[in-house]
Amino acid sequence: KFRIMETMSKTSLLEVQTNLGENGMMLCNYTESDELANSSRAQFSNLSVLLRKAWDLDKHRQYYMSESSCNTMCRLNAAILLTGTPKSVLARLFSDVESGMMQRFIPMMMPRLKRTFRPPKFMPLESEEETERDALLMRLWQKDLSLGDETLMLEMPKTQRMIEDWYDALEERYNDGEVTDVEADLSHRVGQFMMRAAIPFVALYGEEQKDVLELIRWLGDYAYYNI
Repeated sequence: KFRIMETMSKTSLLEVQTNLGENGMMLCNYTESDELANSSRAQFSNLSVLLRKAWDLDKHRQYYMSESSCNTMCRLNAAILLTGTPKSVLARLFSDVESGMMQRFIPMMMPRLKRTFRPPKFMPLESEEETERDALLMRLWQKDLSLGDETLMLEMPKTQRMIEDWYDALEERYNDGEVTDVEADLSHRVGQFMMRAAIPFVALYGEEQKDVLELIRWLGDYAYYNI
């Protein structure tokens, strides 16, 4: 189960996450990145810490004696989706690359389109594609439900080797002077993006399929070059 949030304070984030329990997830959707940058400016640094811990599924414990705070001990679990101009995102949210905030995002530049005054056209999936997608999501959902309170451990040796090979190639380029220290620092979580993206496919198909590995490898390259 999860909840979608747009604006929130540090206390409300903790309150909702505590109520969600161990396996709850919160999706924070910011259609304007300024909503996150401007949300309670005085405590943004503290909110940033919680969002970083939530990406790593880290635990947070605090004990406050205040009407505007809450006592909690919970495992944070949240994902963030935000859109904005490069300046609003890079200058206001990711100006401090050492905090690790930017490393937990995959930046994606939207291509510039020729200016038109006509209304945008919606390009939906074909009916066959929608049917296939819905069937796959339903299969994955049913697999999750059938587990109950149990945990399914996935064996993913091919994915692990592929990620290790990806990092070996990056390390070789770094040692040859083709990658800067900043690029190396911003890339050390790319492998986690790849592993997390592979998990639902392996759970769905029951094996590490070749086309899935190729897709995950593409995702790693995509994340790296955008960062």
